[in-house]
Amino acid sequence: DWATSGLHDADDVVNFIAQYRADSARVAHLLSDADPRTADPFMEGALQAMGKFGMASRGHKISSRSTFRFSDMKDGSAPTTVFIIADANAIAAQGPLIAHTQWCMLQELKRHADKHRPVYLIADEAANFKLHELGSLMTWARGYGVRIHLFLQNFSAFRAAYSKETLNTLLSEAEIQHFLPGTRQTEILDYLEKKLGTGPVMIRSRRGNRSQGGVGIDGVDYREDGRPLMTADELRRTDKAILFIRRCKPALIDIIPFSAIAPFRKQVGIDPFHGKRWLTRVKLRIRRRTPKSQRSVSKGVFRGGTS
Repeated sequence: DWATSGLHDADDVVNFIAQYRADSARVAHLLSDADPRTADPFMEGALQAMGKFGMASRGHKISSRSTFRFSDMKDGSAPTTVFIIADANAIAAQGPLIAHTQWCMLQELKRHADKHRPVYLIADEAANFKLHELGSLMTWARGYGVRIHLFLQNFSAFRAAYSKETLNTLLSEAEIQHFLPGTRQTEILDYLEKKLGTGPVMIRSRRGNRSQGGVGIDGVDYREDGRPLMTADELRRTDKAILFIRRCKPALIDIIPFSAIAPFRKQVGIDPFHGKRWLTRVKLRIRRRTPKSQRSVSKGVFRGGTS
């Protein structure tokens, strides 16, 4: 019973039933018309729209039952991870099913009572398939605790999959932008050059003396001018990643693999293809901060400074 399950607002259930009855009455009136020229196109369109979810389809087999609800990602004390994976060879056929599944997920997350508990939506190769209504999703998701992480290769593929407006929304709404080294697309290089802005440089020029045959030097002038912090060519050749975080200044950072980060390097499972862990020299150590109340007080003499 939807009204007593607690998953839906009682007024929403009543309104949904009223709308469902009204829609059913309109369909019944359409089908009862003596002229089949009106009903036949409607039935054909409805059958085509629902064909991908028919009982003989792969989509019906996958979505007919579930052992969890998407709202579980906000409930409970332990994190819940959900993988939605599509076959790269059948992305055109499975795309609508993925969009439908995502729509169901977002509806449950929007209706959840705890709108501040975060849920992370990670889309790898985001240009390969369309996320349902991504443009509007990027504007309202933050208010419901949904944090979106998109990974894409270039702007042109993303624009082709969605639209120019969606790309503009992504670049304006993203709080964190991380660009890996090795970018060769001219559009991204030009975007980064403009986003990094300019910095002051001093330019020296010399004044000539015409009375000495044009080869004499009267003096030297200095003036301040601006140049890009990094030109497109410098961006193309750098081995550093570029990180933008909200209103902070941009940063050049090193890319460190997980095999060089302790303790992550030994927490990742063994690669079944190689039969052993991928371990390299440690370049970064991450330690959990001990609460102040649990810190032990060292006994000894301190000669200046603080402990």
